[in-house]
Amino acid sequence: LNQHFLPQAYFCGLVAPRADAAASSDDLLFSHGTLPRFHHVVRLSAATFTADMLSVLASVGVAESTAHRFLQMRDGHDTGAAGRVQRYYTRESAAAARGVYSVDYSTFRLPEPAWLADLAGYTHGIR
Repeated sequence: LNQHFLPQAYFCGLVAPRADAAASSDDLLFSHGTLPRFHHVVRLSAATFTADMLSVLASVGVAESTAHRFLQMRDGHDTGAAGRVQRYYTRESAAAARGVYSVDYSTFRLPEPAWLADLAGYTHGIR
């Protein structure tokens, strides 16, 4: 199981994964979670990214001027994925992906992504 694609609720140890997922992964990760290893947990969004990162960097002693320079050096990691989802997802594949991460939507009280409604015929909870 590639931990990059693991629901965050499992990765952080907030929710116990299904037995089949836990059996194929790092036992230490699932028995203790990763949340205690972090100093900050931030829900990133484009609208608040700069303010959130300035706050995190300030809390670890990075000067504001240095933090601003650092944030300006971003590598263009914005992939534009939100605008591409209609090319890559069908109604069925979007429902399957939403199902895989349903534990994150409920644990973190995440809103449905706006692009889901844009898919022709998408219905929440379709299996």
